Amino acid sequence: MPQKKTAESVGGKVRSITKHGKHFSADQQTTQTVKSGERIGSKKPAHIQQAVDGDGNPLCLDCQKPYTNPLINAAILKKQEVAWDTRFCSTECRDHYLITSHRSYGRDEMLRIEQGVCQKCGLNAQDFFNRIMISTDVKKRASLIKESTYNKLSKAQKQKMCSKPNAGMFWQVDHIKAVYEGGGQSDIDNLRTLCTTCHQSVTAEQNKDRSKQKLKAKAAAYGEISAYFAPKS
Repeated sequence: MPQKKTAESVGGKVRSITKHGKHFSADQQTTQTVKSGERIGSKKPAHIQQAVDGDGNPLCLDCQKPYTNPLINAAILKKQEVAWDTRFCSTECRDHYLITSHRSYGRDEMLRIEQGVCQKCGLNAQDFFNRIMISTDVKKRASLIKESTYNKLSKAQKQKMCSKPNAGMFWQVDHIKAVYEGGGQSDIDNLRTLCTTCHQSVTAEQNKDRSKQKLKAKAAAYGEISAYFAPKS
């Protein structure tokens, strides 16, 4: 547990906090601990583990640095009642933590920001998905897909879109700077919405680029080895 190690390194401890500011001992806590939110349907509020330093100051769940707020008295920050609001020291830490710990967070944020609109072709993929869901007629769904950019997809993909559609079939969250190029950081600013057709096109281009880079690397390595064994003049 990173919180425990952090707490021990600063002479502090780990506390359990909930959204409603209540404290639960080990035997009272819900059987499932969540990383940042509240478990739906739980009889008891789900809790998260947060480290505090030797003086009782809460530490950010992401960067593990002390939470500070000049507008709030330091003594108040240590109280259990406000603990939930001290989970992250900045929005950047919140986004980074939630993206890495919750697969749906990045997608939810992009839907809120870009409304499901493809940033490459301009198609409102979420709206198209909603239209598909409104129609229960499979033939009608097939007709809509045939008249759209999704008609470029494989037959198997289109059949699933008609029979068992879900939003993930129509648009994806894409890294603007590819992961293999160093864009793997969990940063909202490096994410964008792409419809499935554009996403597949971008992925195909990236795969070609990666293959070229691998070939160049092999060629360079082979050249170095050849030069090593070349007869000296």
